[in-house]
This record gives sequence, C-alpha cells and structure tokens, in this order.
Amino acid sequence: MESYDVALAGIDIVYESSQIGLPGQTILFQNLTPGNYTVTVDAYDDVDPTAAGSNRIFTGSANATVVAGQVTTVTIQLEYVDGDLEIEIIFPEEPTNPPAGEEVLDQAQTQIKDISAMAYYDNDVGQVFTAGITGELTKIELYLDYDEEIAPIPEVWIVLRDGAGFSGSEMGVSGSVILESPGPGWVTFEFEDVGVIAGNQYTIEIVSSGYVIVSGYDWYEEEDVYTGGYALWYGYEQVGWDFTFRTWVYH
Repeated sequence: MESYDVALAGIDIVYESSQIGLPGQTILFQNLTPGNYTVTVDAYDDVDPTAAGSNRIFTGSANATVVAGQVTTVTIQLEYVDGDLEIEIIFPEEPTNPPAGEEVLDQAQTQIKDISAMAYYDNDVGQVFTAGITGELTKIELYLDYDEEIAPIPEVWIVLRDGAGFSGSEMGVSGSVILESPGPGWVTFEFEDVGVIAGNQYTIEIVSSGYVIVSGYDWYEEEDVYTGGYALWYGYEQVGWDFTFRTWVYH
C-alpha cells in the first residue's frame, strides 16, 4: 500500500468545493469554514477525471480538520499505481462540527447586486438569519456606506432580536460605530454575552443616528442566495432580497 498526502489549505466560508491535484500537492481551498469534515476522495489513473470514460480506481471518504491559518492534510491508502495519478477532493458545504473553543464564521451572505436600502432613525431595516452553530455571538459585520452630502456622519449600532421580525424580544445591543469616512466597506459590530442556538432564527435590526446605505443582493428572478432568512425594510419582508452580512460565533 502507498500513502498519498494531499495537503489542503483553506479558510472563510461556505460553498461546496472540489479540487483536483497530484499526490503531495498543496491545493488551495478559499471557501471553507474551519471545522471537521468528512470529505469524498476519488482517485483516477492516467485519464483526466473530467473527461468522459475516466478511469476512477478509488472512491471513498476521509476525515479532514480545517484550522484557520494552518495546512490540512488528507491521507488515503491506495494500491501502487504505475502511471499518472490524479486525486479529487470534494468538501461538503459545511463542516460536521466546527472545532470547539474558536470564533468561527457562521452565517453569511456576501454578494452585492442591484439593491441598497437607506437605514435611518427608526425606519426598521434589518436581516433575518438562522444560526448554524450554538454558542456566543461575538460580532456581526455589515457592508455599509453613507453620503456625507445628505447628512452628518452617522453613528450606527445593531439590536439583535429573537425570532423573525422586529417584534421579537431584544437579546443584545452591539457597540456603536461611527462611519468616519464615506465609501462602501465591511463594518464590524461587537456583542457581549449574547447566546444563539443552531436552527433558531434571529433578526439584525440596524439603527442609525443618520442616513446609512445598507448593501444587499436582489435575487428575485434567480436562486435564493441566502435561504436562512430575508431582508426587512420598513418592517416588512422584502421578497427576493437579502442584505450583505456575516455573523461570528464562539462555541
């Protein structure tokens, strides 16, 4: 038996990924949540695995633990192969369980297209999401901008509410952030002592002392880009909208 180590490096988030490489080669996966995975492994002899009639000589599974900033090694056992060999590693969309004792990215909708909403004072702008990990919510990130010609520099904060919608009980209030310079970008709001439970829905309520532009994605005529929730504007569900956000959980 001959052992082939396929070294894989990856952090960040969430889509199903597959890559093809050679034994011992380091393959970069850019969209993986840190955690423990059961990966599918296919090995092909001589023939390009993407071609019709490819000669798959092995299929099976292996365990892989992805840690941010570290290289992950996946080891499989194969009979000796006299010839070219290519190995395909397929990661599922989510880890079976993220490693305990770490702050990890939980929920995210990072695409931006065609929509933005103006959040100000009490016009009820927010995003419903479904927690995927039980633990302490440490921060929420939003993609924000403001127009200094419309209003003074705004101060922004988040109220996290239990359930879907603004009628839910208040679970916590983030620290406030002053948007000191115009121009779109990620803004981080930090929380303390706010617990979330996997499978439960929560609402991000965006509150501002002035006019803030909240970016999002209009998927109405496409596939839903975030199935765990939806955007709210003036307190109502916006069908086909999701704002751009990320949530982080320590568990």
